[in-house]
Amino acid sequence: MAAQQRKKLANSRRELQRGRRKKKRKAVGKWLLSAVVAVLVVGAGCWAWLHLGAATGYLRRQLSQHQLGVVREVVVSGNFHTPKEDIVHQLGVERGMLLFEADLPAMRAAVEELPYVETAQVSRQWPDKLLVSVTERVPVAMINLEKLYYVDRHGQVFKVVEPGDAVDFPVFTGLSADFLRRNPERGRELLDLGLQLLFLWQDDEACSREEVAEINLDDVMGLTVYTRRHVWQVVLGQGKMERKLRHWQKVVGYLGEECRRVKKFDCSSADRVVVGYETESR
Repeated sequence: MAAQQRKKLANSRRELQRGRRKKKRKAVGKWLLSAVVAVLVVGAGCWAWLHLGAATGYLRRQLSQHQLGVVREVVVSGNFHTPKEDIVHQLGVERGMLLFEADLPAMRAAVEELPYVETAQVSRQWPDKLLVSVTERVPVAMINLEKLYYVDRHGQVFKVVEPGDAVDFPVFTGLSADFLRRNPERGRELLDLGLQLLFLWQDDEACSREEVAEINLDDVMGLTVYTRRHVWQVVLGQGKMERKLRHWQKVVGYLGEECRRVKKFDCSSADRVVVGYETESR
């Protein structure tokens, strides 16, 4: 008797499990059918948009009415300095815009017009998202062109420095906006030399202990560094920067504590360093 009851209970459990699996298959089938229909409708709309001309208005209205393929969300990544609202504004997404209507190359170009954005990628994620991934510029210095501007590692002058912005960067001086307009190639060459010197200085352990406050870029005299710690003027001229810096470091090591009295190191010659003391200028 007990065996029959156990058998009936097992049969009941199997029937219940079969019923649950059947309901689950029906639910999954309905979801797949809805997804396939949505994809077919959106796909048909895209094809018609490209090939049927006169019918596109009707299809567009139908897609918008049924909210199929409409941009509902913009997902932005990689932005640290640039607000998401500014990026969305540049995209020009309007209410009811269909995802396949998005002009991705134009959107990417518009986002890359933002000061901090170096590169941007814009893509679609069906059924209703635009994905925007940006790479932002990182300031490594500032340049004085009547106003202070940030400069990135590629020498791109990209944003005016505003109140509240970080200003703890070396400053390039000696150039002007007018000089850059009249001599863009020479201006670019001088700025590239300044960046090369800055990176060379920062990568050298001995030099980096004496932080760079300013690098003056002169079309005739070349490059001059003004240091932050001892307020030294280090004249380097043009060319053979590594060799000149090595000679300068040897002189600094030789002078020791006497360096506190030094105002200027003239390293413009690759073979010698001329030291100028503060008392000599009085």
